[in-house]
Amino acid sequence: MKKRAILICISVALAFQNVIFAEGRVSQSATPELSLFDSINVIRKFLSGTTQYNYADKNLTRVSLEYSESHPRNGFAYVYFFNNRGVVMGGELTIYHYMDGKIFELTVGP
Repeated sequence: MKKRAILICISVALAFQNVIFAEGRVSQSATPELSLFDSINVIRKFLSGTTQYNYADKNLTRVSLEYSESHPRNGFAYVYFFNNRGVVMGGELTIYHYMDGKIFELTVGP
């Protein structure tokens, strides 16, 4: 019984700690300025035009909404991750699509 009470106290303390520290990171609105569907349409047009890298042998593996604090710049962005179709060391590509419309292409591997 005593162990259970201690576990409940620790759980409550951690929950309040996460709420307190998260207050500074949460933006005013919970919805992003740019919807995922709009971002996908923009990236689709971007990939059909001239890009810095060749995406013909790549598969889109993941899309996520992330907050970048330093590289390539600060702010929320949809991050598109592309991997090789075959077994190849390195060569992964990442596209950052920021809420203001700026798009950056980066290589992840060698």
